[in-house]
Amino acid sequence: RKWSTYYGGTLHDIAAAVCTDNSGRVMMWGHSESSTGIATTNAYQNFNAGQFDVFVAVFDSLGVRQWGTYYGDTQTEEGLAITTDASNNIFVGGFSLSTFNIATNNSHQQTSGGQQDGFIAKFPPSGNSLSWATYYGGGGNDQCTTLKLTSNGTLFAAGTTASSTNISTNGSYQPSMGSADDAFLVRFDAAGVRQWGTYVGGNDVDYI
Repeated sequence: RKWSTYYGGTLHDIAAAVCTDNSGRVMMWGHSESSTGIATTNAYQNFNAGQFDVFVAVFDSLGVRQWGTYYGDTQTEEGLAITTDASNNIFVGGFSLSTFNIATNNSHQQTSGGQQDGFIAKFPPSGNSLSWATYYGGGGNDQCTTLKLTSNGTLFAAGTTASSTNISTNGSYQPSMGSADDAFLVRFDAAGVRQWGTYVGGNDVDYI
């Protein structure tokens, strides 16, 4: 073992995913109920806005924390997926029950489509701002569970959905739901503009 660390405050803190970037930094991602021990003063959001907020924490290769930030509003957010691109930008995905402080202006989907929407957010390497963020979902419960980047910056996101709107695009592989719970796959360009989206599922429950 090279190093190990606790991370959290006085309440529940859950790490859901980790990854590394090209400089050897380690990114940890999850959600937190704590109001201390999570964010640094220069972070994008240095306070817990209520209930469970998503958090991102970045460590150098020796385990020294570089920065940490909350991400969320007054309702529950959970972080489920994390990845980085060639420029060490950080992409995170999960779900949110909040209707504010999730999506950025002019993003793909600026408002929540239902009670629980998936989301995708991009942070710069410094973690002191939000490059862009979008909801992804309709009137049912949606969550983004996995992210994958290509070498040219194309972002693929996948997850589960119970929504009949705001998921697929016309002419996609499967433009309509196959059951009450389907998987979905969506492609964004490097600027966060959706290229296409599709359901993936049959006549029963399907998950990615």
